[in-house]
Amino acid sequence: MNCEQASLCIKPFIEGRIEEDQLEGFLQHVEGCKSCYEELDIMYIVSEGLQGLQSDTCASFDFTGMLAGRISQGWHYLQIAKRRSAALFLTQLLAYAALVFASLRFFGFL
Repeated sequence: MNCEQASLCIKPFIEGRIEEDQLEGFLQHVEGCKSCYEELDIMYIVSEGLQGLQSDTCASFDFTGMLAGRISQGWHYLQIAKRRSAALFLTQLLAYAALVFASLRFFGFL
């Protein structure tokens, strides 16, 4: 992912609606690109600060820590999604193998 693509993903990431197929590239990019991370940091601070002002409950001003937590949650979500995808693939593979085995037995090859 390049800087322009990452910049387009900042708002969806902050709002929690970034597409799963974009999340990994975005996280990798902002962790390796100081300029994009700073843009994300600023946008996150503004977004969270405005939400805090609107609700009059700005419980924490550690926006940098909050952003680090949000990035960590993104990586955690990706790990779970990859495990879920692997489990689904394995389940489908086992179902296919069972179907082939049953077909072979039905037609008398086993």
